[in-house]
Amino acid sequence: MVNEKSKPAEKNLPKRTSSRRKIDSPQDEPDNPPAKSAKTASKPTPKASGEPPASAKSASSGTTKSASSGTAKPAAAAPPSSAKKEFEGDVYKSLIEHEEEISVNSKPDEDHDKFKETCNKIKDLMLSISELKKQDTPEAKAEIGKKRIDVCMLFVTLKRINRFEKYKTKNSREMLSKVRQQVDSYNLQLQNLLYESMHLHKAVTKCLEFKSEDKDIDLVPLPEFYKEAPPSISRKEETEKDPHLQRLARLEWELEQRKQLAAKSEILLKEKEEVASDINKKNEYLDNICPQLETLMEAMIPVQEQLGMSDSKVRKLHKSAVLLPEPLYALFVQLEAYMEASDKLIVVSIMGDEEEARQLKKSSRVEEDNEDTDSDLEDLIQPSRRSRRVKKSVRQEEERKALLQKHPLSVQLLVKLKKYKDSITLTFNYLIKLQVVTVKCFVNMDKELEGSFAGDLISPSNLLSELFPNDTGLTSPNSSNFFQLKDLGLDSFHNYVQDVGFPYQWAQKMCGFSFLAETPNSEPVMVMKVDPAVIRGCVPEMIRTVRSRFKARMALGKQIQDFERGKVIVHTSQKRLFPSKVACNLATWESITWEDYETIPSNQNLIEEGVVHESDKFYKANFSRLNSDGNFAKLTAYIVVKPDYPRVAPVFSLRMHWNTDIDARNSSAIRDMEKEVNVHWRELITEPGWVWGLLSAQMMRVMVCFDVFLEALGCAGTAPPEFSMDTHRMFFRPVKGRCRSLPFKYVPGAGNGRFVQR
Repeated sequence: MVNEKSKPAEKNLPKRTSSRRKIDSPQDEPDNPPAKSAKTASKPTPKASGEPPASAKSASSGTTKSASSGTAKPAAAAPPSSAKKEFEGDVYKSLIEHEEEISVNSKPDEDHDKFKETCNKIKDLMLSISELKKQDTPEAKAEIGKKRIDVCMLFVTLKRINRFEKYKTKNSREMLSKVRQQVDSYNLQLQNLLYESMHLHKAVTKCLEFKSEDKDIDLVPLPEFYKEAPPSISRKEETEKDPHLQRLARLEWELEQRKQLAAKSEILLKEKEEVASDINKKNEYLDNICPQLETLMEAMIPVQEQLGMSDSKVRKLHKSAVLLPEPLYALFVQLEAYMEASDKLIVVSIMGDEEEARQLKKSSRVEEDNEDTDSDLEDLIQPSRRSRRVKKSVRQEEERKALLQKHPLSVQLLVKLKKYKDSITLTFNYLIKLQVVTVKCFVNMDKELEGSFAGDLISPSNLLSELFPNDTGLTSPNSSNFFQLKDLGLDSFHNYVQDVGFPYQWAQKMCGFSFLAETPNSEPVMVMKVDPAVIRGCVPEMIRTVRSRFKARMALGKQIQDFERGKVIVHTSQKRLFPSKVACNLATWESITWEDYETIPSNQNLIEEGVVHESDKFYKANFSRLNSDGNFAKLTAYIVVKPDYPRVAPVFSLRMHWNTDIDARNSSAIRDMEKEVNVHWRELITEPGWVWGLLSAQMMRVMVCFDVFLEALGCAGTAPPEFSMDTHRMFFRPVKGRCRSLPFKYVPGAGNGRFVQR
């Protein structure tokens, strides 16, 4: 506790410290001490603030300096009052400069040690003051007052050390800033020098790489130059020793030659213009004559018709034929010749847009004329960077259309049947880019076939398929088309046959194309030369084959139409080959797919042997017969009709359900039935007209064999007699031999004939 008697001493203490603070206050912010000193020097000290006079300040400053040495000394006498303000400003300024000098020269370690020493002294004084306060004696109070003054002096010393540190920090920052500015200046100068050096290097490189345009000029050889050039230009004695002069002389001679050629070119151009004007005059004269000739020809048409000499249609047709592409033109010529000479049941015509064909022919000629020029300019023309990008799908569609482009004109062939009103129309198109001929087929029926399965046989996509072996028309015979489609990222050719037609191999032969097969170790080779001899040799055969296929498909369609109605009608010429009555009947007839056919176990042997193929037509027929107990015996026949029917007979695979399921795998009787139908079918085609009923005859034989199977087993005693002999079939032996073979062979004769084993 502090005694109340010590209060007056405590009141006097702030007055001393305040005078010292007035001196120290401008230096508390060491960042800009000169500015504050200037303000202090310029403004008079106000009296109302209670500050002591300048003499007191100088005295206190003198006391501060002495305090740094550890003992307090009295200050010097004050100057006269007239020069008080000026003196105060000079002292303060000199004091600031002196302290800055001391702070710059002092070492940081010494300041640090002095700071620690001062702090320790303050700590010791504060401890001693604390002990003296506990004594509470007058001597202790007097001693406390002295120690307080010493502590205040030590605080002044701490502020002075702090100011020194501020000065040092400020000087260090200013020095760092100057060094940074200098380094930035050097760095900028270095960058400028590097940039200038780079430009100089580029200029040097450009100069070194400079090529004069005269190096691209193809000058005449040196011996020829000295031989042909006049002496005034060649100067042989001077130029032979100096290559530079020699080069200049050769260039001068080149210039002289070009001037001569330019003058000659002008003369030739004038002659060309004169010839062109003469040609134009003659063309105008011919153009004026053409309308008059056409009018004259039209006027002659009635006279020609009366005399039986009308050939205006033929002339028009021949005029259109000139616009056909070479393959179709050769086809048209041969078909017209064959029509006039041998076959009056075919009609040849030309379809399409003649004007478009004329423009196409003209543009193709222009392209051929400018082919060399275009090839020279290809390297010079560069695509614009600002060209609009087209979407990939749009570009691919445009490329597909361009690749599959057909010629505007096509050749149409109408093939009629003798004694029938039915006909077939074949349209031959030429694909310009792919260089193949495609065929589109249209059927003109006098009476449409009823039934979904019958009509499919004469559809355009199936009618001409495999007219010759392995010629389905789904792949292009030109092997290069595969690579053309692949380069554009397009699918296989068979995806586009519905649009452009079928590229049958026989169509290529009719147009004179001969494509060679691919060799094992090389790329595909093709021969595109149109050969009229090839066309003359194959046109008659092709027309006969197409007409025969059309007849066969019509006959097959009518038979299947009857099967869908549940009827099996045999042709009149074949009725004697079968008994008059058949007990079983045809229950159902339907078309099946290749996937359905190959899942049947009894058909696997035919598939493995290669007898049937995916391109064939597949059908399923169900036969049934009612026994005495009211139950049905069922026979299922899987029928394969070849595209070349009736040259190749249909193939039957049988499966019977009666008491149990049996087929060719587990029954010799079923195998004999299949053999009777598939192997001995030629016995059914001995009479004329067999082509109209081969499948019906085979179906009838299956039904007869089915009856024989059911009745013969009952007669032999190997099965109950569930099926009556109401058809009056005669068996000499129901079964024969160790194989227990059944009498499936029918021998016509008196009455209803008889059945024997083979």
